[in-house]
Amino acid sequence: MVICAAVGLACAQSRTFELTDAGLEPKNAPAPGTDAAVIGEARRLLAEGQPGKATDILDTWIEANETSKSPYLPEAYLVRGDAIRADGDEYEALVNYEKICKDYPASDVFVTALERELEVAQLYLGGLRKKSLGFLRIDTGVPHAEEIITRINERLPGSKLAERALLALCDYYYTRRDLRGAAETYDVFLTHFPRSASRQKALQRRIYSNIAQFKGPSYDASGLVEAQYQIDRYRMEYPADAERSGMGDALSARLDESAAQQIWGVSEWYKRRGDPPGQRFALQRLVKKHPNTSAAQLAIETLTKNNWPIEAPVRLRIRDEVAAAERLNKAAADKKVPPSGSIPPTAKPAMEPKASPAPQLPQLPQLPRSLRRPRHLLYKTRNRGANEVYLAASRPPTRAPGPERNVRPDDGNVRAWRMCRGPAVGILVQHDVSQGCANGRGADLSEHIDHGGC
Repeated sequence: MVICAAVGLACAQSRTFELTDAGLEPKNAPAPGTDAAVIGEARRLLAEGQPGKATDILDTWIEANETSKSPYLPEAYLVRGDAIRADGDEYEALVNYEKICKDYPASDVFVTALERELEVAQLYLGGLRKKSLGFLRIDTGVPHAEEIITRINERLPGSKLAERALLALCDYYYTRRDLRGAAETYDVFLTHFPRSASRQKALQRRIYSNIAQFKGPSYDASGLVEAQYQIDRYRMEYPADAERSGMGDALSARLDESAAQQIWGVSEWYKRRGDPPGQRFALQRLVKKHPNTSAAQLAIETLTKNNWPIEAPVRLRIRDEVAAAERLNKAAADKKVPPSGSIPPTAKPAMEPKASPAPQLPQLPQLPRSLRRPRHLLYKTRNRGANEVYLAASRPPTRAPGPERNVRPDDGNVRAWRMCRGPAVGILVQHDVSQGCANGRGADLSEHIDHGGC
C-alpha cells in the first residue's frame, strides 16, 4: 500500500514539455496511476540522477505486467536498461536491450536498443573490463562486443548503424595490430558498404594490413600479391591521394622486390636440399613473375651458369586436353557419326545404320629410337569423369592404383588421354576406354601394356 502511494505521488509530479515557437510549453500530463505515468516518472528520476529509484519503480511495474500485452513494455525495458547502466552495470543493461531486440523487433524503441548495445560494445572495445562476481572487472569484454556488432549487422543490414558498428570493429583490429583480422574485416566492410563515406579509409588500411603481414623472405608472400592488386585498384579510384600517400610506383616496386626475394629464398632452399629440378623451377618462376627485380637478374645468372633454360617449357594442361576431346566429339556429332561406345552392347538394335568413317586423329610425332623404352607401366593418376588422365612411368607406383570409376554406357564417345613422361615427355596418346562397358565398368588400363612407340 505504501509502495502504491509512493508511485502515485511520483507519477503526479511527472510533467511533459513540448518545444514550440513560444518556447517550452507543458503538454497534457498522463493521468496518475496509468502505465504512461509510471514510465514518465522513471524517466524523470533517471534524468535527476537517481537511477536506483527508477529501477525500483520499473522492476515493480514490469513484474506486474510482464505477461500482459502492454504497449509500454518495450519502453519500460529500455528505461530500466538505461537506469541499470547509469548505476554501473552495463552487462545487466545489455540483458534488457536484448530483450527488446528479441521479443519486440517491431517496437519504436528497437533501433534505440541497438544503439545502446553499440555504445556498450564500444566501451568494451575501448578497454572496459566485464564485471565478474558482481564487482570485480577481470574478464575482457571484446568477445561480447564482437557478438553485438555481428548481431547489429544481422538485424539492420545495410543501415548507417550497421556501417558504424562494423567500422568500429575494423578500427579496433587495426589499432590493436591484429593485421589478419583487420584485413578480413575491412574486406567485409567494403563488400557490404561499397559506397560508404569511409571507403577510402578502408581501402587504404586494408592495403597496409596486407603489407604488414609479410614477415620476410622466409615466410608466405601471398599478402603482397593481394596488396599489389589492391594498390592498383586504389590508384584507379583515388589517383591524387595515392600519389600523396605514397601508393605509387615506388611502393609497387618494393612489393615486387619483396615477393621476388621470397621466391629466391625458396630456390636457395631447394639448392641446400640437393634438388636441382626444384631449384630450376623456382628460378624460372621468379624470372617469369618478377622480371624487373634484382632477384630476377640473379636467377638468370644462375640458370645460365647451370645451362638451364630461362623459360620453362610449355606443357598442355589437363583442361586443354579435355577441350581437345570435346572438340573431337563435337566434330563427330556434326558429321552425324555415332560416337564410339554410345550404344551399350546389351542394348544394340537389330540393324545398325551404316555410318561414315570416323574422323582421323592428327598424327603425333614419334621419338627417336634411342629414346624409346620397350615397356612402361600405365597407371591412372587422376579421374575427371569421362576423360581419364593416365601417366606412363618406368617403374610401378609406390601404391597400387585404386579401383576404376564406373563408365556409364550412355556417356557418348568416352575417350581418355594419357601423357607419357620420362623418355616420352609431352607426347599425347589417345586411348578409347569406351569398350568393356557392358558390365557397367570401364576398360582396365592399369595393366602392363606395350607402347614402345610412345
